[in-house]
Amino acid sequence: MLSFINLVEIHMLTGISLVHKVTTQHLHAALHNKRNSHGLHPLASSALLTEDIDLFARNLAEVGNHFKPAEQDLVDVISAYRKRIEWEDNDPVVLFPFPTANALDGRKSVMIDPRISFGRLVISGTGIVAEIVVERLRAGESIDDLAKDYRRDRLEIEDVLRFEPALAA
Repeated sequence: MLSFINLVEIHMLTGISLVHKVTTQHLHAALHNKRNSHGLHPLASSALLTEDIDLFARNLAEVGNHFKPAEQDLVDVISAYRKRIEWEDNDPVVLFPFPTANALDGRKSVMIDPRISFGRLVISGTGIVAEIVVERLRAGESIDDLAKDYRRDRLEIEDVLRFEPALAA
């Protein structure tokens, strides 16, 4: 079972590894010294992802022989993924996963907040559990009907459905 902190770390790892093809070995090397100054979960640390972001990007760019992205590109990706997290003090409290593979997409249609619906995926700002929306669609309701019932844009309902692999196909 994953904790909320683990989900935030996976979110950040996705941005770094998928966009720049960084291996787990390279990430471990770049994060090695960061664990001492940023706790056990440096990728879920607001300080690492803001104050030390340039140093982290430089360390990451230096750890692998074949991995040499421009440091600014890496900083931009980390920043884009970091913007999908709400912070209180140095702790992540809300995660807005990307509904599409486009890292520049600013939509925050769905969210995970451990204080709302036990951390299940919900439509942002509503508390409506994504699982319920999916069940209603499976029961035969249309996306337009769901959007009308929940007073949401059709695109928001479609974003919810993207998190259900069987429906996304």
